[in-house]
Amino acid sequence: MLHPLSYISVRSNTVERIAPRAARRGRSIRHRDMSPEQLLEALLGAGLPRPCAEFLNLILGHFKAGCSARITDSVQRVTGRSPRGFADYARDHRAAWLPGAA
Repeated sequence: MLHPLSYISVRSNTVERIAPRAARRGRSIRHRDMSPEQLLEALLGAGLPRPCAEFLNLILGHFKAGCSARITDSVQRVTGRSPRGFADYARDHRAAWLPGAA
């Protein structure tokens, strides 16, 4: 169960939403559905220590089950302001993301 003040995003991220953005930057994202067993073997094969691979497998299983797809009103209730997306945040604080920015 999610905490009643949990905040995921202004809207859920999906591969379908993110892939076009990555493509505009010359990158690609692909999704391959895997069973938990396949994912664990892939993570171990990539060199992750077993405890890390098992934990990541657990977390990603919750994402796959849709736990991160829920949008809440927590930001509005806590701050009194509407939440904003990452793109808005990054644009407003662009200087902080640039090399050499203070």
